[in-house]
Amino acid sequence: MEYYYHITRKDWPKQIRLLPRTGGKFRGFMETKTARICVCPTPAHCFIAIPYVEGGDMNIYRTLRKCNIKEPIGVLDSCVTLEKWRVEPTWFIKIGSVSPELYKQMELSTIVGSVWGMDRQREALARVERLLAHYGFNYGYGNSRKEQR
Repeated sequence: MEYYYHITRKDWPKQIRLLPRTGGKFRGFMETKTARICVCPTPAHCFIAIPYVEGGDMNIYRTLRKCNIKEPIGVLDSCVTLEKWRVEPTWFIKIGSVSPELYKQMELSTIVGSVWGMDRQREALARVERLLAHYGFNYGYGNSRKEQR
């Protein structure tokens, strides 16, 4: 069991219980209709999993407790993003926010979820990890770097 992360523009409370959903803003057309909460093993993986869209702060939430996950079905880029699914209601805690300025510096792709975008996502991962570490979002949130590979 490990901690997992979820990012959103929504400014939810410090602690929130999320329920699995069948719909989602960034769901691919090949993905199943399985009700789930999309999570990743690091905040950086979360950022490369969704397309870049300008806007306000990106809020980072972590599972309150270490938990088990399900492998995704039909998520083409999960080999890069390491996306997993929580299929049970899950408590999350807010661990921080990324400003629009820092988010823009990540130079994320607007194309994700396809074989055409995976090279860009791979390139972005190291850049996003460096930026997040520079600004204090590192691997100190419960999982060690070794455990996350």
